[in-house]
Amino acid sequence: MGTPRVVLAAGVVVGLLVGTLAPAYAADDRPPKVGRKNLPTVARVAQLYPVLEGGSRFTTRGGRQVLAHAADDCVGTSLVAMADRGTRVNYATADEPVPADEDTPRVGGYRFASVAAAKAVMTALEEYAERCAGLHTDAEDHTAELTRLDDPPHGDQAVALRVDVTWPDDGDGAGGYGSLQLVVRDGRSLSETVVRRVEGTPDLDPALALSRVAWRRLR
Repeated sequence: MGTPRVVLAAGVVVGLLVGTLAPAYAADDRPPKVGRKNLPTVARVAQLYPVLEGGSRFTTRGGRQVLAHAADDCVGTSLVAMADRGTRVNYATADEPVPADEDTPRVGGYRFASVAAAKAVMTALEEYAERCAGLHTDAEDHTAELTRLDDPPHGDQAVALRVDVTWPDDGDGAGGYGSLQLVVRDGRSLSETVVRRVEGTPDLDPALALSRVAWRRLR
């Protein structure tokens, strides 16, 4: 299967999602599926994020998800690449809503038909990080400030980004959030860890630790 194609779409959220193209390979060559067992349990994540103790996780399997990063204005969203296998889980506290000053993690695991296709996704993320570094504002005063962090020290290839997003008062009040996005490639597999905080920027150390857990479980 060749390099993932690029698709454009509108939006304001920066994150990694992955989905499925029709396979162009024999059934026996299809990469292994990604199931719940390939992603961290609530109990394991709660060791790093105690607010999740006794909480739950919600699973999105396969489906029509795609890798997303900032569009031409570096604030909106472009859709890039579709994986062949993918599952994503969101973690929730026992009592919602999550406090605004607490970190909320999400983990995804994705497999591609070839190492080259997985590498192409990493290249797209690296190009995005270089192109969109710094603070950007769109015509409606939404802002996104992107900083590339040191690459995580695990996997064959890794990218770590910090993105701080704000939007103006549209009648419901101004808002924003800080997020960390860590993507790790191991062969033709990608693990993704996204951590958000409504007030402030998430802590990097537990996000790095969760990224390592997610990478190990997907290998």
